[in-house]
Amino acid sequence: MNVPPYLLDGNFNSATVPTLIGTPPQEIDLTVAVYTGLLAAYGYDCVLCAGPTLFDSSLSETFSSSNTTWSDSIPSYNGTDVNDTVSFGGLFNVVDQGLVYMNDGSKYSDIIWNGLLGLFLNPLNASSISEHIFTHLYQSSSILNPVIGMRFDPANPKLTIGALDPNDYEGTINWVEMSQHPDPNGDYYNTFNVDGVKGYNGTFVPFGGNLTAALDSYSCPGYYGFAFPSGANRTQAQISQTPTSTPTNSAQCLSLIIPTSTPTANVVLASEVLSSNEKYNIYGQPGSFPVSLFGAGDLPQIVWD
Repeated sequence: MNVPPYLLDGNFNSATVPTLIGTPPQEIDLTVAVYTGLLAAYGYDCVLCAGPTLFDSSLSETFSSSNTTWSDSIPSYNGTDVNDTVSFGGLFNVVDQGLVYMNDGSKYSDIIWNGLLGLFLNPLNASSISEHIFTHLYQSSSILNPVIGMRFDPANPKLTIGALDPNDYEGTINWVEMSQHPDPNGDYYNTFNVDGVKGYNGTFVPFGGNLTAALDSYSCPGYYGFAFPSGANRTQAQISQTPTSTPTNSAQCLSLIIPTSTPTANVVLASEVLSSNEKYNIYGQPGSFPVSLFGAGDLPQIVWD
């Protein structure tokens, strides 16, 4: 994952994951979201879509469009239902994966860049689960477990799919059961109890008792595991802490197949495949470095007299 080194007001503060879309693959840094299962890429000609990596469907040999408007489209955030090959790291591909090709992203230009990688599988929506890319990966035995791990530590951010990397955390994973009862303000449905909030100097912030925290997700009650990231400079006393209560089915949460090896990616991106082998000087900029061009072979050759 890519995460900002620190949070700033008015800046893009979300995490992104390099996702390969199309044939040859284009690397699109999709914004991570736990509140939706939507897989979407901002189109190359998208109106007011933010982000430095946009998807050019004309470069993909496997792109197909249904010419159907995305069902949740609104005037300021809309797109088209399409299909294409999607991959993570080039380690496994999902052929003909459904996603949304965004045509307008103006409504969320400050919080969503390049598109969306929705990690949420809605248990109340069977079609949402069956169409999700993680479901396709699990059903095809491309991943070991129906689990994902997220490490947002700027020192070593990552998303693990199908297993949890024991090198990412210290101690044990503490599973916390969520409650579907809304918070007092009625804004969130998934909450869990928090004993307190400490500042950098180790003292409790005076927020009072009976604190609850909400996970920004609309999912039904489930289990979420928390642990200290490795290298976080925590004491053994802190790392050995456990929740005051244990989820009823915590053993089920921990029954994960442990991977025995780490696959190595070997990806050739569209930018490499479609770039010219020959490099060209830039007109009007003497002394600049020569550059490769897209589609140089399709241009008519000029013979200078």
